[in-house]
Amino acid sequence: MLLMVQSSLVLFSTLVIIFLPKICIFLVGWL
Repeated sequence: MLLMVQSSLVLFSTLVIIFLPKICIFLVGWL
């Protein structure tokens, strides 16, 4: 159970790290 939560947290943080710069660039491009 704990391992599943930990792996999902790692996956979530990886997705955030990948997508956050793209979202910021997209917002800055709109402005």
